[in-house]
Amino acid sequence: MNCLLRVASVLSLLFSAGTALAAPPLPALSAASSDLTVSGISSGGYMAVQFQVAYSTLVRGAGSVLPADALRYVKVADAGHAMLSVADPRANACATSTPPFINRCQDIDAPGQLLSHLLGPLKAPAATLEGEIIAFDQRPYIKGAAVDASLADEGYALHSNHLP
Repeated sequence: MNCLLRVASVLSLLFSAGTALAAPPLPALSAASSDLTVSGISSGGYMAVQFQVAYSTLVRGAGSVLPADALRYVKVADAGHAMLSVADPRANACATSTPPFINRCQDIDAPGQLLSHLLGPLKAPAATLEGEIIAFDQRPYIKGAAVDASLADEGYALHSNHLP
């Protein structure tokens, strides 16, 4: 009986320690929910479509096949299986299909083109990214257990006073 009591005490301490270490709630951010878009490549593109279908009243646009008037087709013959970006200084060569799946192909800025197509003209990018990556408890945004939604208990966001 004494052994069972010790095990129960240890489990209780572990449980309470885990609860005490939970990430804080997501702070209020200046994000406008009317401008919510989703996009991705490969399985991320699949996720974007699924998110748009599941939450269609929330999503303004997705980086996937939309109604004909919302389509824009850009073909880059040499591009590998990756997101094309001019912003990442460590991007792979254009024809590469390896991690991190971010490639540089001439001056093509796929994320910028995608967002400007969905949202209109964009502000010029900041010279340097300022802010901090914050962890937050994303369980309040999930029905049921986070793992059942293929998520972790914690999410991450960039918190900056310089973002629009």
